[in-house]
Amino acid sequence: MEKECDGLWDWYETKIKQAPKTKKEIEYSVSKYPKSMEENIRKITMKYTEETLSLALDISIYLGETIIKNYPNLYWGHYTRPKNEFSANRPVILGLKSKPKRFDSSRIVFVCMIKSSEKSDKNRIYDLYRFREDEFDPIKPSYWDSW
Repeated sequence: MEKECDGLWDWYETKIKQAPKTKKEIEYSVSKYPKSMEENIRKITMKYTEETLSLALDISIYLGETIIKNYPNLYWGHYTRPKNEFSANRPVILGLKSKPKRFDSSRIVFVCMIKSSEKSDKNRIYDLYRFREDEFDPIKPSYWDSW
């Protein structure tokens, strides 16, 4: 993975940008949640730009393809239940040997994007890959198996 992503996240961190939400966007956000949350929703006045989100999605696909290339036992797929789970009906990597038996690369990259907007770390994706790597290998014992 090191060779595949060398410099990628460092470059991407320079592309992470936010823009102010319009009044219409704020009102739409407020309308989606209970009245009790309105005060907190109105405090969220910034959003990530379309370019930032688009690049994050591209990187998540690249990350997923890199994982599958390095671990042929894994594959793209989706699951439909439980419906209320965030990754339901979205493309995820399946075939992991430990729970959860899926890897949602887009969710992972979006969380990394948010963290990087707060504090830069050029190795964030690589470090995450290394941390989760034992879940991808069908032979190597997983950290999660000890639970």
